[in-house]
Amino acid sequence: MYQDKTLPCKTCGNHFIFSAGEQAFFAEKGFQPPQRCPRCRNARKDSGKASRSSFTATCARCGRPAHLPFSPEPDRPVYCHDCHRTRKERPPAAQRRPRPARSSRLLPFLLVLIVSMLALWIGHRTELPARQNEFVAHSAQSPAANSAALPPEAYAVMERIQRGQPHPYAKDGTTFFNREGKLPQKPRGYYREYTVPTPGARDRGARRLVTGGEPPEVWYYTADHYQSFQRITP
Repeated sequence: MYQDKTLPCKTCGNHFIFSAGEQAFFAEKGFQPPQRCPRCRNARKDSGKASRSSFTATCARCGRPAHLPFSPEPDRPVYCHDCHRTRKERPPAAQRRPRPARSSRLLPFLLVLIVSMLALWIGHRTELPARQNEFVAHSAQSPAANSAALPPEAYAVMERIQRGQPHPYAKDGTTFFNREGKLPQKPRGYYREYTVPTPGARDRGARRLVTGGEPPEVWYYTADHYQSFQRITP
């Protein structure tokens, strides 16, 4: 329990009472006991405030006097307390100039890029049929090779096709879709493919005969699984 104490003042020498409540407060905050009486402590605080320098200048915004704790510079504007606080606050959204979104700034560039890519794609699509037609014209004018240049296994396949006999592979006689675009473009179902067996191969191999029309009116042979074709005459 704390009891009132009488302490001497360091400044004036008079004694003052350091009450039990003040002792408990000082102990709770970790403060040292006071060395001056309340009057000398207040006088010390007032003297510190009076020693601070204060400067007066004209507010650059409203023209009223502005009290400053520093000496203003001639080339820099100063503001009073109210104007300074107003400048720090952001204006309402209705008064602020809206900043363009980043996406809107990029929109013209994206439009130009899309139009350029579309033009390239259309040009490529236009050029592709021209190349195919050129290939078709070249194929139609190219002389057909004699069937004597074919491997021996192709003769039996050609004979079965001409006689309408069955074939050993389930894929034989099915539609050849010409996905590689190596042959002239025709309606779906025009081309038929047939396996030319490869000696020693465990599967169908890479050799094929492709016919066009029903009955066949044009014949092609490929030895590299549709990568290249040779027009032949049975």
